[in-house]
Amino acid sequence: MVADSTCQLCGEHQETTNHLIFQCRVSKEIWSMTPSIQIPSDNLLSNSLIENVSMLLTLNNN
Repeated sequence: MVADSTCQLCGEHQETTNHLIFQCRVSKEIWSMTPSIQIPSDNLLSNSLIENVSMLLTLNNN
């Protein structure tokens, strides 16, 4: 059995939790429809899931 680690939403990158929630172009489109929380651009996102969740919680508290 060969496992495909390509993102099932965008088919462009390896599917990791961080990619799926923050970096996937499909996820970014969904985030853009959420008026109360705006996710920063790619260059401000970390490759660390923990750092990105922390950033999201900080944005939500502000």
